Amino acid sequence: MLLLACAQKGISVDGFAPDVNQSFVTNHLTQEKSQESRNVLSESARIVRGNAKSLHAYDPNDYDALLFPGGFGAVTNLCGFGLNESVQFGVNSAVEKAVRDTYAATKPMAFLCISPMLAGQILGSHGVQLTIGTDEHYLGLLREMGADAISVPSRSIVWDEKHKVGSSPAYMLAKSIEDVYVEAVQLVDRLFA
Repeated sequence: MLLLACAQKGISVDGFAPDVNQSFVTNHLTQEKSQESRNVLSESARIVRGNAKSLHAYDPNDYDALLFPGGFGAVTNLCGFGLNESVQFGVNSAVEKAVRDTYAATKPMAFLCISPMLAGQILGSHGVQLTIGTDEHYLGLLREMGADAISVPSRSIVWDEKHKVGSSPAYMLAKSIEDVYVEAVQLVDRLFA
């Protein structure tokens, strides 16, 4: 949805991902783990139709914003939250560097769906405002990380003007793809205002 929202505003997008193997692959027909192995960067290239680069090549000075679409891969391949649902989880070093460098460059960022957990781990100590929807368990974990966690319904976003960070619940609450699209458009409007 972020790609569509950006395209509709005439914003070009480059995809970035760590060049590592996925922590595991899920068969989405059965919701079971598969025995196959996939690379995060090559899967990202598939999703963005080939326009993907290694996250090590990312330089915030070359871009206007950094966006994380979310999904379970964000918390199993970019960080370990999906493998250990507590505040004690690691973050891929290239992901952490990209977020910290973007924050230091005062460029805006957006985190959708479950990816605000990633933002909380990296930026929570700054008191950044984040949402992940209405789930008090997840909001409580964000608060433990130091974030100012805000409960919002579907089709809503949280925009932290001080830190230039936006977030939305996306599929944590969405009943339809349209719900996620509405949030993506709101975030893109804020990011590129």
